[in-house]
Amino acid sequence: MNKIMLAMVSLFNPLWRALGVNVDQLRIILHTKLTIDDRRPNIYNRGSRQSTKVVKNSAIYTMVLSFFIGMVYLSVFSVGDDIRLQSFLWFSAYLLTMCITLITDFSFVLIDPRDNYILLPRPVSDRTLVVSRLLHIALHISKIAVPMSLSPIIFIGILYGVLPALWFWLLALLLTFLAIFVINTAYLLVLRITSAEKFKEVINSMQIAFSVVMFGVYFLGPRALRNIEIEGAFNNGDYPWLPFAPTWWFARVFTWPLVGWQPGMGVDLALTFLTPVLCLWVVARFLAPSFNRKIAAMGGSDTAPQVVKKVKKEDGGVPYYKRVAGVFTRNGHERLSFELAWLLTSRTREFKLKVYPSVAYVIVMCVGVFFFSEGGMGVKNWDQIRETPIYLFLIYLTSFVFITALSHLVFSDNYKAAWVYFVSPLETPGHVLVGAWKAALVKFLLPFYIIISLVAGVIWGVRIIPDLIVGFINVLVISLIYALIILRELPFSAAPDLSGNTGRLLRNVLVMTVPGFIGLAHFILGLVGKGSGGLYFGMLCCFALLSGSALYLLYGSYRKSGWKDIKG
Repeated sequence: MNKIMLAMVSLFNPLWRALGVNVDQLRIILHTKLTIDDRRPNIYNRGSRQSTKVVKNSAIYTMVLSFFIGMVYLSVFSVGDDIRLQSFLWFSAYLLTMCITLITDFSFVLIDPRDNYILLPRPVSDRTLVVSRLLHIALHISKIAVPMSLSPIIFIGILYGVLPALWFWLLALLLTFLAIFVINTAYLLVLRITSAEKFKEVINSMQIAFSVVMFGVYFLGPRALRNIEIEGAFNNGDYPWLPFAPTWWFARVFTWPLVGWQPGMGVDLALTFLTPVLCLWVVARFLAPSFNRKIAAMGGSDTAPQVVKKVKKEDGGVPYYKRVAGVFTRNGHERLSFELAWLLTSRTREFKLKVYPSVAYVIVMCVGVFFFSEGGMGVKNWDQIRETPIYLFLIYLTSFVFITALSHLVFSDNYKAAWVYFVSPLETPGHVLVGAWKAALVKFLLPFYIIISLVAGVIWGVRIIPDLIVGFINVLVISLIYALIILRELPFSAAPDLSGNTGRLLRNVLVMTVPGFIGLAHFILGLVGKGSGGLYFGMLCCFALLSGSALYLLYGSYRKSGWKDIKG
């Protein structure tokens, strides 16, 4: 596979020479990087890191999974009868997937500074280094792009013939390069005007944003497509922003062999073919000189002096998180654990990348429930929503945000620093566990639950206040069950688990069914007590009493956790 890729790159040697690239050095660099890629798991095959064996041929796993994703994307060709709309939706989904892949694997491909230790002392020019990185990304992503575009190519070949299928394949290839160069140009511009440390924060924020966007597209997309299908024929004149969307250029150009030349198609054709080349030229000519210096700075940024930020303080000079810790904790050890968890969850990039999107996922689900359900956003639809107990779904959905925060509270890249727990005069670690649990509760669950409660109260009225109170108690019970079974580990004391441990995975699956069972019990109470407010309120009080008792017992057990209960 790598030999074929390198041979294809060599076909463009005249272009690389025109850009000032040493083609011999370029081939050696790419061959080395591709060999390393085959031995390293990525976002598509991390499950293969379950043994200590060296990973081989990881590209095969990636390509198989990408092919199945391409099969899923074929569903857009069932939307309406207009091939422009269908191809526009496919190109948009494809471009989004390419961008997400670039963002997710970016630290391993573009900004990985470790190769500088070998390349910078050698007589390799800046342009050769930048082009090698860009081509490495192109080859890296082609392992995803080629199999993903294979199923629509076969589908189009069967439906319209060989020529449209080949034309579609060429456009998909150009769209891949456009994604690569646009994302890289944006990153290199940010890298040029910011410090290396700030750039890492920007990348982390973009990773979070893109992961949320991708989830939103997957979750809300089918609902939006259903509305398009209901509304009937597609008229691009109803969408004045379409000519500014790059994927619309590709969709229009694709229809050339099918419907013939159309007015304005020449502009779309020029934009489709010239934009990727223009992006490559801008990167190689203007952004290359400072790129390698910034990458080298990133490699040493871990030991560079860092600017100490002032902690925001309230009146009296006490930081906000200390005031919160004083309200919610009972003793010194618990308070210190609360403060540690509060600060590290705000400063650790990996934690933010894995936890913060979960909050946005819940918001996206709420948007889908309220605004993309059948009937749209009309008054009739709102009246129908008020007659349903959807608020129970929203209540127990918040438990997944809390559980996600708890599940990542034990992992840290600097886990070896956890030795301080074992040399400190702690009789029992239960206070430390409870302090971290309370920090996650106050920081991630409480604000979000208050917002959900206010929204639900506006829609359903004050009659659901008892449900909100009982639901909150149940969410705390769910989190403590999860903590007792899965997370009897000290905060930030475990190495990031990339191995996909089977035992942990099975326990996670079993525990994640608890919110469903408790929420179902709450829903059944509503069905039994429907039409009789007094009966329902009485049953709800009994449910609250049982849940409160369970919360008291579980909290006491978690608080009394001893050293023998701590895992690892």
